[in-house]
Amino acid sequence: MEVVFSQNGTYLFYFVVYIFSIFLLGLSENVKNKKGIYSLFFMVSFLLYIVVAYRTVGVDRETYVEMFSYTEFYMHNYNFMVMEPLYFLLNIFVYYVFGDILFIQVFQGIIYAVSVFKLLLFCRSKNCNTIIVYSFSISTIFFYMMGLNRMCIAVGIFTIAFINYLTKHNNIRFIMSLILCSLFHYSAILMLFLFIFLFIIKNNKRIKNLVLYMGYLVPIVLYAFLKIFQDVLVNRLLSTKYSGYVEVGFSISNIISVIYVLPIIIVYFLIGFKSENEQEEIFLQKQMAISILTFHLSCFFVGAFRFNFYMNGWVAYMYAMLFKRFKFKPKAGKLLFEGLFVILITVYSIVVFFDSPFITEKIVPLMLEF
Repeated sequence: MEVVFSQNGTYLFYFVVYIFSIFLLGLSENVKNKKGIYSLFFMVSFLLYIVVAYRTVGVDRETYVEMFSYTEFYMHNYNFMVMEPLYFLLNIFVYYVFGDILFIQVFQGIIYAVSVFKLLLFCRSKNCNTIIVYSFSISTIFFYMMGLNRMCIAVGIFTIAFINYLTKHNNIRFIMSLILCSLFHYSAILMLFLFIFLFIIKNNKRIKNLVLYMGYLVPIVLYAFLKIFQDVLVNRLLSTKYSGYVEVGFSISNIISVIYVLPIIIVYFLIGFKSENEQEEIFLQKQMAISILTFHLSCFFVGAFRFNFYMNGWVAYMYAMLFKRFKFKPKAGKLLFEGLFVILITVYSIVVFFDSPFITEKIVPLMLEF
């Protein structure tokens, strides 16, 4: 069965899913029963699963459909620079068992929905505003996640693994999970090194200097290095598919893709992230170090903005933590701030995704196939 929306119908569908989800999250704030909270969060996650799993549109979807159709060819001519090993194995399994790329999207949708569900639960456990977290994540990366199959799976696994690490502190399992992510999308290798450096190796001294070094010095040095040796290191060693991540360049469009990180960076340097819990404060500072690094890499390197996808949920979490610091009296003040945040981040989404000559035609009109 195929459901085809008109252009206006697509906008209405996205809007209804978005607003209804925020309504459910608003209800969850007044629910104390664990089963009730789980049910509401499940409904929110399930709505996103439907869109991701059963859509026949999406950024780069044509590329993934073509890759899937050439599965037999790649069986005899596999190149690890064309397709990551685990995504290739997933293609093989679905191709010979189901014969339809829809089931790759179903797997992708499940991973993404579980990651959203886990993130909402984690934020709830920290008394963070889930509406802030949800609206931020959906407005900034959801429409990329719809179509970027490999990246979506890698980001979803990363999010789940990181939440498990924060609750169980199992270093080996966390590292193995990041290796798993990188076998779905090689970009996760950067996150593997960063998180081993910041979280596995205990180095909590002079953390603010670490933020500065990672956020500013590393991108500048890397920029200069690649600017000099780009022809040898990038154009010859990397395929066209991956060279975009380290292709040296600077344009305003690079900044627009990650501008949503800038306010929280400014706030961090103005007032910092203070917490009564020292470990939580150190955790937030380390998160900020990685966010600043990926933000500046995005400004200097074409395509590097996709590294921010891994940190997206945690940037959302930092906004929610900032929101938590304000004591709103009366309650109307809280609702006003929530509403203003949702409106602003939604405007960002409209400008980037629904007023783009490159992205809009990939997601509008929407078609769902069950």
